[in-house]
Amino acid sequence: MIISCLSYGAIGLGLALALLSYKLLRNEQSILLPRPAIIRAIYVFMIFTFLLCLAGFSFEIINQNKEIIKLVSNAAELNKSIDSMKNHVLSLEAIIRKLDKMKHGIDLLTNIKGDRLNKLDASVDYSSQFQSIKRDLTVINDAIRRELLTD
Repeated sequence: MIISCLSYGAIGLGLALALLSYKLLRNEQSILLPRPAIIRAIYVFMIFTFLLCLAGFSFEIINQNKEIIKLVSNAAELNKSIDSMKNHVLSLEAIIRKLDKMKHGIDLLTNIKGDRLNKLDASVDYSSQFQSIKRDLTVINDAIRRELLTD
Protein backbone atom coordinates (compact mmCIF):
# COMPACT_ATOMS: atom_id res chain seq x y z
CA MET A 1 0.00 0.00 0.00
CA ILE A 2 2.79 2.42 0.88
CA ILE A 3 4.49 1.91 -2.48
CA SER A 4 1.25 2.63 -4.35
CA CYS A 5 0.88 5.86 -2.30
CA LEU A 6 4.34 6.97 -3.42
CA SER A 7 3.19 6.97 -7.03
CA TYR A 8 1.18 10.13 -6.19
CA GLY A 9 4.34 12.14 -5.49
CA ALA A 10 4.68 14.44 -2.48
CA ILE A 11 1.03 13.96 -1.54
CA GLY A 12 1.44 10.16 -1.47
CA LEU A 13 4.69 10.46 0.48
CA GLY A 14 2.94 12.74 2.98
CA LEU A 15 0.16 10.18 3.41
CA ALA A 16 2.68 7.38 3.94
CA LEU A 17 4.57 9.47 6.50
CA ALA A 18 1.31 10.38 8.28
CA LEU A 19 0.49 6.67 8.60
CA LEU A 20 3.99 6.05 9.92
CA SER A 21 3.57 8.90 12.45
CA TYR A 22 0.30 7.38 13.62
CA LYS A 23 1.90 3.95 14.09
CA LEU A 24 4.89 5.43 15.94
CA LEU A 25 2.64 7.47 18.23
CA ARG A 26 0.37 4.48 18.91
CA ASN A 27 3.34 2.23 19.67
CA GLU A 28 4.88 4.83 22.00
CA GLN A 29 1.63 5.33 23.87
CA SER A 30 1.18 1.59 24.37
CA ILE A 31 4.31 1.56 26.56
CA LEU A 32 3.59 1.79 30.28
CA LEU A 33 5.77 4.85 30.73
CA PRO A 34 5.83 6.87 27.43
CA ARG A 35 9.06 8.77 26.78
CA PRO A 36 8.40 12.52 26.35
CA ALA A 37 11.43 13.05 24.09
CA ILE A 38 10.22 10.36 21.66
CA ILE A 39 6.67 11.74 21.70
CA ARG A 40 8.04 15.22 20.98
CA ALA A 41 10.16 13.81 18.12
CA ILE A 42 7.05 12.09 16.72
CA TYR A 43 5.13 15.38 16.88
CA VAL A 44 7.98 17.14 15.03
CA PHE A 45 7.86 14.34 12.48
CA MET A 46 4.09 14.85 12.16
CA ILE A 47 4.58 18.59 11.59
CA PHE A 48 7.16 17.79 8.91
CA THR A 49 4.65 15.39 7.32
CA PHE A 50 1.93 18.04 7.40
CA LEU A 51 4.25 20.60 5.79
CA LEU A 52 5.25 18.08 3.14
CA CYS A 53 1.57 17.40 2.34
CA LEU A 54 0.88 21.12 2.25
CA ALA A 55 3.79 21.64 -0.15
CA GLY A 56 2.52 18.78 -2.35
CA PHE A 57 -1.00 20.21 -2.48
CA SER A 58 0.37 23.68 -3.21
CA PHE A 59 2.53 22.34 -6.02
CA GLU A 60 -0.45 20.53 -7.57
CA ILE A 61 -2.61 23.66 -7.37
CA ILE A 62 0.13 25.77 -8.96
CA ASN A 63 0.52 23.24 -11.78
CA GLN A 64 -3.22 23.17 -12.37
CA ASN A 65 -3.31 26.98 -12.44
CA LYS A 66 -0.50 27.00 -15.00
CA GLU A 67 -2.48 24.59 -17.18
CA ILE A 68 -5.61 26.71 -16.84
CA ILE A 69 -3.66 29.85 -17.77
CA LYS A 70 -2.20 28.04 -20.78
CA LEU A 71 -5.68 26.90 -21.87
CA VAL A 72 -7.09 30.42 -21.45
CA SER A 73 -4.19 31.81 -23.49
CA ASN A 74 -4.81 29.24 -26.24
CA ALA A 75 -8.51 30.09 -26.22
CA ALA A 76 -7.70 33.80 -26.57
CA GLU A 77 -5.42 33.06 -29.54
CA LEU A 78 -8.13 30.94 -31.14
CA ASN A 79 -10.66 33.75 -30.63
CA LYS A 80 -8.27 36.17 -32.35
CA SER A 81 -7.92 33.74 -35.25
CA ILE A 82 -11.68 33.36 -35.48
CA ASP A 83 -12.13 37.15 -35.46
CA SER A 84 -9.52 37.49 -38.18
CA MET A 85 -11.30 34.85 -40.27
CA LYS A 86 -14.63 36.62 -39.74
CA ASN A 87 -13.05 39.86 -40.99
CA HIS A 88 -11.70 38.07 -44.05
CA VAL A 89 -15.12 36.57 -44.74
CA LEU A 90 -16.76 40.00 -44.41
CA SER A 91 -14.16 41.47 -46.75
CA LEU A 92 -14.77 38.71 -49.28
CA GLU A 93 -18.53 39.22 -49.00
CA ALA A 94 -18.04 42.93 -49.72
CA ILE A 95 -15.95 42.08 -52.79
CA ILE A 96 -18.62 39.66 -53.98
CA ARG A 97 -21.31 42.33 -53.56
CA LYS A 98 -19.22 44.85 -55.56
CA LEU A 99 -18.57 42.30 -58.29
CA ASP A 100 -22.26 41.43 -58.39
CA LYS A 101 -23.12 45.13 -58.86
CA MET A 102 -20.50 45.38 -61.58
CA LYS A 103 -21.85 42.25 -63.25
CA HIS A 104 -25.32 43.74 -63.18
CA GLY A 105 -23.95 46.89 -64.85
CA ILE A 106 -22.09 44.81 -67.42
CA ASP A 107 -25.24 42.82 -68.17
CA LEU A 108 -27.18 46.04 -68.76
CA LEU A 109 -24.41 47.41 -70.98
CA THR A 110 -24.19 44.12 -72.87
CA ASN A 111 -27.93 44.12 -73.47
CA ILE A 112 -27.81 47.70 -74.74
CA LYS A 113 -24.85 46.97 -77.01
CA GLY A 114 -26.44 43.70 -78.15
CA ASP A 115 -29.65 45.53 -79.06
CA ARG A 116 -27.60 48.07 -81.02
CA LEU A 117 -25.75 45.25 -82.84
CA ASN A 118 -29.02 43.52 -83.74
CA LYS A 119 -30.26 46.72 -85.33
CA LEU A 120 -27.17 47.08 -87.54
CA ASP A 121 -27.50 47.30 -91.27
CA ALA A 122 -25.19 44.81 -93.00
CA SER A 123 -24.35 47.29 -95.75
CA VAL A 124 -22.83 49.88 -93.37
CA ASP A 125 -19.25 49.90 -91.97
CA TYR A 126 -19.50 49.71 -88.18
CA SER A 127 -15.81 49.52 -87.29
CA SER A 128 -15.98 52.73 -85.24
CA GLN A 129 -18.85 51.34 -83.18
CA PHE A 130 -16.94 48.11 -82.64
CA GLN A 131 -13.97 50.16 -81.44
CA SER A 132 -16.30 51.98 -79.03
CA ILE A 133 -17.60 48.67 -77.65
CA LYS A 134 -14.04 47.40 -77.31
CA ARG A 135 -13.06 50.55 -75.36
CA ASP A 136 -16.12 50.15 -73.09
CA LEU A 137 -15.23 46.53 -72.35
CA THR A 138 -11.61 47.50 -71.64
CA VAL A 139 -12.79 50.17 -69.16
CA ILE A 140 -15.07 47.63 -67.46
CA ASN A 141 -12.24 45.08 -67.30
CA ASP A 142 -9.86 47.67 -65.79
CA ALA A 143 -12.49 48.68 -63.22
CA ILE A 144 -12.93 45.08 -62.15
CA ARG A 145 -9.17 44.61 -61.79
CA ARG A 146 -8.84 47.80 -59.71
CA GLU A 147 -11.72 46.73 -57.52
CA LEU A 148 -10.15 43.34 -56.87
CA LEU A 149 -6.71 44.82 -56.16
CA THR A 150 -7.96 47.48 -53.70
CA ASP A 151 -9.57 44.87 -51.43
